[in-house]
Amino acid sequence: NGTVTQGTNPVLTQGFEWKLASATTWTRVPVTGTLTYNLPGLTANTAYQCRAYAETPSASYTYGATVNFTTLPIVPTTVVTSPVSNLAQTSADLNGTVTPGTNPVLTQGFEWRLANTTTWTRVPVTGTLTHSLTGLTASTSYEYRAYATTAVDTMNGLVVNFTTLAIPVVLGDVRTLEATDSAAHSATLNGVLVNVGNALSNIKVGFVYSTMSNPMIGGTNVITDTVPYIVGMTTFNKSIVGLQSNTSYFCKAYITNSAGTRYGVEKTFITLGLENPQAESFSVSMYPNPATNTTKLVVSG
Repeated sequence: NGTVTQGTNPVLTQGFEWKLASATTWTRVPVTGTLTYNLPGLTANTAYQCRAYAETPSASYTYGATVNFTTLPIVPTTVVTSPVSNLAQTSADLNGTVTPGTNPVLTQGFEWRLANTTTWTRVPVTGTLTHSLTGLTASTSYEYRAYATTAVDTMNGLVVNFTTLAIPVVLGDVRTLEATDSAAHSATLNGVLVNVGNALSNIKVGFVYSTMSNPMIGGTNVITDTVPYIVGMTTFNKSIVGLQSNTSYFCKAYITNSAGTRYGVEKTFITLGLENPQAESFSVSMYPNPATNTTKLVVSG
């Protein structure tokens, strides 16, 4: 900015001369009308000098005092990547902040990718810098960063890592069938594998049985017999031995995965009381004989 006050001689031209403070050569900028000029193309945070001038026919050029000024430093745009929120199995909310600097922000948003991969996927965001990212895979590591672009550059926040939640394993289901082939000291236990929940490993199936009701794994006087699990199996059974004759047993099928153990409904079976009787090894007598209303049966041997 400057002013020119005309004297006796008419003013032919007016304007400014400017240069770097450390330079010796002036650059002239003619101005018509009001003596003001917006000087473009300067370097940030740099010292310059300028002076107004006027040209007359007789005195040639007359100059105003030299004025020193330093251009302002460029304030960078600040981009911050914040931790995710609302983390789930297949989604997460990305968060960040952008603080504009000297150059206006043109676009902003997030870039994300699978951890340890090379290609970023960009998601532009308008307004508040947050975005709900969906379609992710459970139990998987990802990384993301906030970004902002100006006319001269793209700024990125720090990379933030996150891992989606695992899908909870649910209990499997079994049904207990009636025992078969019951003898004095053995029987066959039978069950149906309804499903394994959503487990892919650590699956065990089998039976628990006892002479006491409601047998459970680890219970007192409870015997646990496992059956090899085969992917796709629907029924399973187990032949058990060493039972007491003429005894009531309680049994349940079970399935165990990482979510816990589920039992089928309890079933009861009774082992046989006599095994391979020999006629010469025992005798049977009944009295009174003949009987009227009641009689006693005595077995010896």
